Amino acid sequence: MNLCAVLIPVYNNEQTVATVIDQVKGRIDRIIVVNDGSTDRTSEILSLRSDIELISHEINRGKGAALRTGFEYAFAHGVTHVLSIDADCQHNADEIPLFLEKCAEDPESIWIGARTIFGSGKAPLKNRLGRWFGNIWIRLFTGFDLHDTQSGYRLYPLAHLTPLEIKTNRYDYEQEVLLEAAWAGVTLKEFPIQQIYQSKEERVSHFRPFRDFMRIAKVHIRAMVRHLNPFTTLAVEGNSVGEKIKNLAVRELTSHTTPLKASVALASGVFFGILPIHGFQVVTLMFMATKMKLNRPLAFLGVNVSAPPFLPFLIFAGVKIGDLFLPGSIQSVEVSGSLIEKGGAGFLAFLLGSLILAPVAASIAFLISFPIFSVIGPQKRG
Repeated sequence: MNLCAVLIPVYNNEQTVATVIDQVKGRIDRIIVVNDGSTDRTSEILSLRSDIELISHEINRGKGAALRTGFEYAFAHGVTHVLSIDADCQHNADEIPLFLEKCAEDPESIWIGARTIFGSGKAPLKNRLGRWFGNIWIRLFTGFDLHDTQSGYRLYPLAHLTPLEIKTNRYDYEQEVLLEAAWAGVTLKEFPIQQIYQSKEERVSHFRPFRDFMRIAKVHIRAMVRHLNPFTTLAVEGNSVGEKIKNLAVRELTSHTTPLKASVALASGVFFGILPIHGFQVVTLMFMATKMKLNRPLAFLGVNVSAPPFLPFLIFAGVKIGDLFLPGSIQSVEVSGSLIEKGGAGFLAFLLGSLILAPVAASIAFLISFPIFSVIGPQKRG
């Protein structure tokens, strides 16, 4: 049976926090409030409440740190799911039953309240831009097409959060937790909720557009380094490249994939590595691996076919293969005239040859790897 609590992270919300708590009461039994080092009257107001479970940070550590503290406390006290709600009256507490219904429907997913129903007020430009930016990158890195990755109105299954290694502490935490959860196999889902924004005079916001935008951008840059850089896939035990490749294959086959899927992932990496889209191979592969649910480490192992020392040989092979299919008058080895003409013919040959070589090499990679993976997988599982 799911046991859900509401978590309210608070920082200098003396005007609204009591109202939010009163609105939440009656809709859910447990209310956890994390006072993140408030310096106004918030601490005094919260100390008078007997209907909440109060945790306090001595100094302000950021919204992400407040959420993490609340999650840890809730999990340690038997709560299975936490519904986070902001303390600035920009979330409608009447929608809490909707989250509880979604939790009962699918308790293993993270449920996000997407502010797509027009309510009161219009989102400021900085918020709309941040939402758009976050949506694009979450879609690219995880494959989940969400409309409001900036929403703080979310329901989290705590059992799936505790193993995650999340480094951020401020507004960027809410982006990183989606990335890490999705990569750990947690489904991200959303449903429409009301959008509420007070006037500029009434609104209390601690979001700093430039600074917090840069923090969120840093989260996605770090994600790109971790999950796009093909060399990180070889971060396994082994004294030589050969040993690392073998150990990588064994690890993925015994823990994360099947021989057939592993061979498809490796072949896909080889295909994109040879395609003449140099500079974009890894990004393109990452997007396709996410969409097709391919094993990322093995796919990125395959894309290394375009890295040194193989690249010069691939270029040479592409040109030679392309020459076989070009008319004799424009073959790179026979064209007469300026160096520009020769270079243009050579580039055309390379493009054509690479387009032919990519599927052939991918097919060969699949045919070679599948029987090998089929032998490795069962042996190691046994």
